[in-house]
Amino acid sequence: MKLVVDSSALFSGKGLSSANELFTTPGVLSEINPGGRVRKQFEYLLAAGLTVQAPSKESLALMNRAAERTGDIGRLSKADLELLALAKELDATILSDDYSIQNMAVEVGIKYKPVAQDGITKKLAWEYRCGGCGMTLKKMASECPVCGSSVKTARKRECGKGH
Repeated sequence: MKLVVDSSALFSGKGLSSANELFTTPGVLSEINPGGRVRKQFEYLLAAGLTVQAPSKESLALMNRAAERTGDIGRLSKADLELLALAKELDATILSDDYSIQNMAVEVGIKYKPVAQDGITKKLAWEYRCGGCGMTLKKMASECPVCGSSVKTARKRECGKGH
């Protein structure tokens, strides 16, 4: 089985069997402390066959567009988007406990396996909401155009019947 490994999987060390083809991205490599325990484990995995591979620019652009559409763009790092793009390219399973990665994986049809957590139970939708006045914005902004307060990602509100 092809697995694309997130830093959360590297930190835990679980699910990293040499029976699988293991991949990760340069972005994950940059998240690892150069002198820590995880770095030694990472070096062992490299020696055992872990492949560090960047996704194509086309796959990365596809993930960026999908993350914009779902509102996950403000919750995903560059490394997260790289992982998703590479998993899509390789038709691989992502090994990650990151709920935002799992949410996007469901959205774009990528298989995922949680490492130490239970994983998501339903797909979530996000919006950009002002922390001051509560205004909902179509795109992420550093501050609200109405009141100047900071804007954050928040779960989309679901309307009940009759609304």
